[in-house]
Amino acid sequence: MKKLQPFILLLFLLPAQICSQEYQEILRNIFFDAEYFLMEESYPDALVEYQKLYTRGYKDNANINYRMGICYLNMPGEKDKSIPYLTKAAQNTTTRYSEGIFSESKADIDVFLYLGNAYRIVNELDRAIDAYNKYKELLGEKDSEMLAYADQQITACNNARTAMETPVYFIREHTGERINGTTSDYNPVVSQDEQVMIYMTRLKFYNAINMATKADGEWSAPINLTPQIQSDGDQHVNCLSLDGKEMYLNKEDNFNSDIYYSKFEGNQWLKSVPLGKQINTKYWESHACISPDGKELLLTSNRKDSYGGMDIYVSTLNEDGGWTEPVNLGDTINTELNEDNPFFSADGKRLYFSSQGHYNIGGYDIFYADRQADGSWGKPVNLGYPLNTTDDDLFFMPLGDGKLAYQAIFDDENIGSRDIYRSRRYNTGGSPRRTRQDLCTQPCLLWLR
Repeated sequence: MKKLQPFILLLFLLPAQICSQEYQEILRNIFFDAEYFLMEESYPDALVEYQKLYTRGYKDNANINYRMGICYLNMPGEKDKSIPYLTKAAQNTTTRYSEGIFSESKADIDVFLYLGNAYRIVNELDRAIDAYNKYKELLGEKDSEMLAYADQQITACNNARTAMETPVYFIREHTGERINGTTSDYNPVVSQDEQVMIYMTRLKFYNAINMATKADGEWSAPINLTPQIQSDGDQHVNCLSLDGKEMYLNKEDNFNSDIYYSKFEGNQWLKSVPLGKQINTKYWESHACISPDGKELLLTSNRKDSYGGMDIYVSTLNEDGGWTEPVNLGDTINTELNEDNPFFSADGKRLYFSSQGHYNIGGYDIFYADRQADGSWGKPVNLGYPLNTTDDDLFFMPLGDGKLAYQAIFDDENIGSRDIYRSRRYNTGGSPRRTRQDLCTQPCLLWLR
């Protein structure tokens, strides 16, 4: 009987051991699913999987906290939620980080770079600078490119302090419940007479292209144009022509992004078609804008002659009605970082765009540059705080000379996560000018509904 006791005990222990191995395999598969979504930049999906691990015994795992922090930092409107996870992860870091390995329990030293970005976004600039300096200390001299990037972020924090001392005064008006739903509405493009607005709405299974028209000063309920232009939900509106009769879009998947075009004829928009091979290449063409006279096309691309990342190029209309080979706008406009979302003013003499470079206060900022007598563009000017924030500021769609503009904004009082607003810019510094509305003194941004 005594000889049987170890055997009986083993019979009891084996199922528990097998269950434990099976459970670990389940957790491992959850981790790999999360890593796949992260690699695909599907951050909400990745976060769901990491949260499963977080609640199943990995709350103190620095790597899981690190990955969750990255997810939140790449989810517009929720970036501030990254801070507690990145702070936790920063307590246990390694310079020999093994990415994609389930057994890795430490965070990469890049966590300090991400933490600096998170603090910068919420305007905790001293903490942001401390995090960037810690990152530089751990990085050493082995990566000059990333050291330069960290220095750029520190400079941006200092620029932000200066910009906050001389704010831009403007009024921002919500475009209403007909335009904005409970999800996310973004990329507004508006005809210069403000009678037509086309914009994107995030639906459950695809991104819809909506159009609204104005009558008696009110926007109509939107019409879904997605079936008309025969999009599969993978096209995004970029710009409208001056008269609102031509629309430029980009169509993207995981491997490529190209520029498309649609025209309004009769009572509907025609099927969108790709522009020629001069415009669309094996590189990433993410945004296009037509000049007021229809003779120039601005586009952003990461072609081999870019100064770094996405640059702004210009193509001109030739005698045959086709577009010439795009030419890089040069290092006055383009930097070693990314530029995006170029727009012309109504007279074509001013260029508005977003950039991570130049005199920057964090993330993408909105700039303008004036056309010179020789046709080149002058030195870019930052639009100022708080029109520019320490987060990413993109897709600023100007009207006239740019004092009026449409833009999608994240705000706690929105109907959805991102709503569309119309803004009017006034003077900078000193006291704001009086308007028909109350004098805007503190804060320097007045919201109207």
